[in-house]
Amino acid sequence: MERNVKREKKVILMGDAGSGKSSMRAVIFKNTLPDLTYRLSSTHSYERENFRFFGGPNSNAPTLSLWDCASQRGFVESYLSEDGQATVFAHASTMIYVFEVTKLVNGRPPEMSMDYFSRCLEALDRQSPGAPVFVLIQKMDLVQPAQKQADFDAWITGVKAAAGDRPLTVYGTSIYEDTLYRAWSAIIRILVPNVSDLSRNLSILSKSCGAIETVIFEKNTFLLVAKSTVDEPESDFLMVKHNVPDDQEERHAIQSTKSHGPINRFEVITKLIKTFKNDSRRHSSETFESLRMEIADFTLVLESLTATSYVLVIASNEEPRISPEAIALNISMVRARFEQLQIAAK
Repeated sequence: MERNVKREKKVILMGDAGSGKSSMRAVIFKNTLPDLTYRLSSTHSYERENFRFFGGPNSNAPTLSLWDCASQRGFVESYLSEDGQATVFAHASTMIYVFEVTKLVNGRPPEMSMDYFSRCLEALDRQSPGAPVFVLIQKMDLVQPAQKQADFDAWITGVKAAAGDRPLTVYGTSIYEDTLYRAWSAIIRILVPNVSDLSRNLSILSKSCGAIETVIFEKNTFLLVAKSTVDEPESDFLMVKHNVPDDQEERHAIQSTKSHGPINRFEVITKLIKTFKNDSRRHSSETFESLRMEIADFTLVLESLTATSYVLVIASNEEPRISPEAIALNISMVRARFEQLQIAAK
């Protein structure tokens, strides 16, 4: 039977041995605690897993097909063979390539690492022309803060030289920090074809709630899919300094979010909620559905929006008519519309 490549979002996960590919997969998709990833065994050949992903509740909903590819030299050479390329690199929605930040040799990325990276890019371009590429410089937590920028820049230089004119996006990440969620949220958003429609309808919901920010998260991973923020210009709000070699871009990102909180506020929320859900499972068999908070400055409501998403609404308490109950009612009134939008996300 022919595979339905339209509904399957194929994500290739490749990179250096020991760079933490399987660990990040476990943290993001299986909600494994970072401290427990040491139990994971090395990947052999490739491991393919399908995850139900941001769509309708039926069996025809899109799936994310994650191909975690082993990094040992023999396996990589097999992927780059003619048959291997047709299997691994064909019909890809995106490729994520992972390096470990501490593996610099005399201040430069290893030549073999850059050679394999360049060859994998060529294979991807042959089999899946136009597929975006994300490069994650992993284990940033192992680098002293004063050295992070220099080491990250060294990898940037090597990666750009290997990629030539091919566009790609680079993030510095760690499974122990919210940087991992920032990078994967950016990856997830390119897999959702109607993000602009979601954002537009989210803005309508936001206005009806008198909200200052409204965000949609994918339910299992809790990665950010779409957002609406009052009076905030569009920018790459996911960036922080050691991920942005261009200081001008960083200053713009900081300026555009200064009235709403830290740049990484959504990733912090992702990390907190995932931790809360993990803790809740230890004490209760009930499924996490909602969270409501009222404090001095704002009201926060987190509700299940559809079968595969949550919505977070944050409203200022300067408007006395706003209550958690009113926000929850507004959410219930738009559920059907967002279910239709997600079914259309194919």
